[in-house]
Amino acid sequence: MILTIAGLILCSLSTHATSQEGETATLSVQAHVKGSTHFVGQGIEIRVGVVGSGVRPKLKAPRIFGREPTLIGQEFRQVASSGIGDVRFEQNLFISRYRLIPERAGVLTIPPFRASLDGSSGASRPVVLMIRALPIEGRPPGFLGGVGKLSIRVEPPPKSIRLGDSFEYQVELTGPGARGSVEPLDLSRLVERVGAGGVHTLPEQQGDDPPSRTFRTRVRPERAGELVVPPLTVAWFDPDSEHYQVAVSEALRVRVEAVEAFDPAQLTAKPSLDAPSGPGMSRNQKAVWTVTASGLVLVLVLVARRLWGRRSRLKSWTHGKLKKQGIPELIQNLEAAQASEVPERVAESLRKLFQARFGRQEGEMTPQEVKRTLLEKLGDPLLAESFKNLAERADQGRFSTNSGDLENLRSLAIERLGRFEEGLTRPRRKGNVSK
Repeated sequence: MILTIAGLILCSLSTHATSQEGETATLSVQAHVKGSTHFVGQGIEIRVGVVGSGVRPKLKAPRIFGREPTLIGQEFRQVASSGIGDVRFEQNLFISRYRLIPERAGVLTIPPFRASLDGSSGASRPVVLMIRALPIEGRPPGFLGGVGKLSIRVEPPPKSIRLGDSFEYQVELTGPGARGSVEPLDLSRLVERVGAGGVHTLPEQQGDDPPSRTFRTRVRPERAGELVVPPLTVAWFDPDSEHYQVAVSEALRVRVEAVEAFDPAQLTAKPSLDAPSGPGMSRNQKAVWTVTASGLVLVLVLVARRLWGRRSRLKSWTHGKLKKQGIPELIQNLEAAQASEVPERVAESLRKLFQARFGRQEGEMTPQEVKRTLLEKLGDPLLAESFKNLAERADQGRFSTNSGDLENLRSLAIERLGRFEEGLTRPRRKGNVSK
């Protein structure tokens, strides 16, 4: 047993001593750490035992590295019991477990733990440990600072998503080494496949039982096809063998499906099941169906001519409606938004603008799609590149922990929408590209 119970009992029955505060020291306190040599970043368990009767004494932990060690558990054991007649006396050992993670190499002295109860007090002796630095030689890539065994697991993403949608890429480290794995993951291979604009880091999640750390990343593919998420390599240091070990995750695949544009020309009408056909029709039936078919053709021709005649007027009306109502309203919404709402309002403004101006279907847009659409519809490379940058800034504010200057993003969005409105009223000349 880590704590010497017999020694604690003997100390508790010995002659009273005087503590530093001048109180009568009647509580026996002992702190113990398994082993005397440890490494930077390694979780060290400190077990503190106090001998008392039926009530747990109040225990005050010292400050180490500017803060108190973490309390991770408490328990008690009965170590002695006696009685005279109906009067019984009990001695209990109250155990508190603390965790300490050293931050630098050298000699570490753990100051006394102090216990108190009803005017009685006691303190443990200082504990001296030697903290060693982690070796540089043999350190593999992917070392995040963890000391102690760990395993790696990747949360399976959806098997397929639509282009423009995103998914959360979660990497969970489990084991004692997860506590010290505080360096960021190396996602360079993922960025090569997705693009820097499609990978955004999210806040981490931590657990204590068992020790775990989950790295979260928002991934938005910028092109259709099969996305191969490469395996990740994470290294940890084994304090027993004093060598580095490696844990490797599995590679994952996600199918990114392109969203096809709606094409009315591909629609085909199915023939009616009730329409008579074949040699069994009478002469009157043939005449009726001939007249009916001719009438339908005539109606379709008249409707087509009417729609063709209204095409230019409808386009002009939509153009003017967006100019007079759409863009000013979008700018007003941006001006009235709270700072934290700006990235989402910018993305919403771009979606509404492209739906009204270009007839785009509802749904998320990637920065590359914004640029491609403006180049196809307006032929303005400068405007297309500026709106692509605006979409990237909005995505950064929505999905990344580093949202940037939101007020600057608001001003930039208002300025871009104003430029777009000017482009609607600018006269077009044959052979001249708007800039």
